[in-house]
Amino acid sequence: MVTGYTRPSSFKQIPISIEDIDEGAIEKYSLCSGARLKCTQGDYTSNYVVLPTNKVFVNGNPLAVISDTKPMTNIMPFGLCFSMANPTVAAATAANKGKLQKMPCVPNIVEPWSEGIKHFLSNEQTPCNLSKVKCMYSGIISVMNSGQNILGSSSNSASSEKDKKENENKNSSEKEIQGTLYLKSKHFSGIEK
Repeated sequence: MVTGYTRPSSFKQIPISIEDIDEGAIEKYSLCSGARLKCTQGDYTSNYVVLPTNKVFVNGNPLAVISDTKPMTNIMPFGLCFSMANPTVAAATAANKGKLQKMPCVPNIVEPWSEGIKHFLSNEQTPCNLSKVKCMYSGIISVMNSGQNILGSSSNSASSEKDKKENENKNSSEKEIQGTLYLKSKHFSGIEK
């Protein structure tokens, strides 16, 4: 354990202990433009958009505040909605004789993010990777990725490593298939001669 030390400051001496530091809380957890969101009633993920009105950036991305939940400005559609609380889904399902008919998602959000981080960069709290917001059509919107890439990692670095391994396996399989096809075609051309 590191003992407390005094951090030099031009205004005053501030005693800091290691317990006071939340390492990388802003970079790792706060939402920025480009974050990936998921709705429980939608069939696709969506990009989170933050306008640079607050003029606060982390790694070049505008930092969000908890009130950045405006539909079609901050929170984009999630593909097709399958919530019966959505009037268009209910009407389409009724017209389809009771069989569920998905309709295009139009988020209907009227409240701020449920959880935030208070820090020195913004007067308002910022949403974090644990934040959720509710759509009026009974969907719960949650964060899949914070939208930040810190030194090659993000809040979902484990999933990005998994994706890299899957892509490597896919590429090696494709090369094996191409090699097999080449051998067969070469063998076939030898038969023709």
